[in-house]
Amino acid sequence: MPLTNISLAEARAYATWLTMTTCFEYRLPTDVEWQYAADAAGSGASLTNYNCKLGGGTGKGDALQPVTTGGDNSWGLKHVIGNAQEWVTGSGGTSVRGGSINDGYESCSITLQSPHNGQADAVTSFRLIRAVGEPS
Repeated sequence: MPLTNISLAEARAYATWLTMTTCFEYRLPTDVEWQYAADAAGSGASLTNYNCKLGGGTGKGDALQPVTTGGDNSWGLKHVIGNAQEWVTGSGGTSVRGGSINDGYESCSITLQSPHNGQADAVTSFRLIRAVGEPS
């Protein structure tokens, strides 16, 4: 299952720990990096793999799904749309991207972005990116 119910500070602390443990730099993606990865060079994600609320609330969007389920985008990323929204950083601070099980299917998209206060909640998670290069 996606890791939820942790704060933004805890996600950042994990990235710092992972960096120190592996000697590779890990961090939250920027808004631009997240969208680039989610869109997978224009191939995007299949509409059938979104885990957002369908009209009537049946089938999709009823609960978080395991991170190993659903189809991949062309770069192998799963659940970039729906399931758990993900923190990103940008010039305006921290926000979330991709939507969650609480968002309507019609609004879930790669471009969906919302402000977020960084507090732990049941539908927010994160992905980390690893900087390119040799370990330090």
